[in-house]
Amino acid sequence: MNSTKAVGVSSSEITTTHINDFFDKLLRQIEEDKNSMLLGIADKEKAEMYENFITGKKDVIESMQHQQYSYKVITNMFSDYINELLKNKTHLPEKLALTFDTNSINIFAIIKDGDRETSKNLILSESYIIPKYHPKGFKMNTIIFEESDSMNIPKGYKEFDFSQL
Repeated sequence: MNSTKAVGVSSSEITTTHINDFFDKLLRQIEEDKNSMLLGIADKEKAEMYENFITGKKDVIESMQHQQYSYKVITNMFSDYINELLKNKTHLPEKLALTFDTNSINIFAIIKDGDRETSKNLILSESYIIPKYHPKGFKMNTIIFEESDSMNIPKGYKEFDFSQL
């Protein structure tokens, strides 16, 4: 029984009440989804998901699961990278942009000319990420330019705004 883990509760703390509450909530949500599908008011993504389950499209279901897993890992990976960069707030790039796909993040950074400390911070932050995520099949690549290189952020990259933190 302790192999099942409720969110926010350690394995040793799971009680019959936790189990009942979890499944009651899950079944209520499924019942709501069923009714919205029967009434034709289910949102498109949810309706497609259930249609794939109903019709047994395993390849589509597995692809959806993989996409959701990849998105979560990529999000965590970038968050870890930014947190690592911010440990040295005095050495942040002038511009930082990224693009990503299902298993990698590409970072484009522009630093002040000759700013070895910021370059080092970018490289060390990436080196912190690689051992954590590479065994899971995820990659990160950082390209660093100096301002005098007069490079623009490439198409398809989204600039990260440090002031939003």
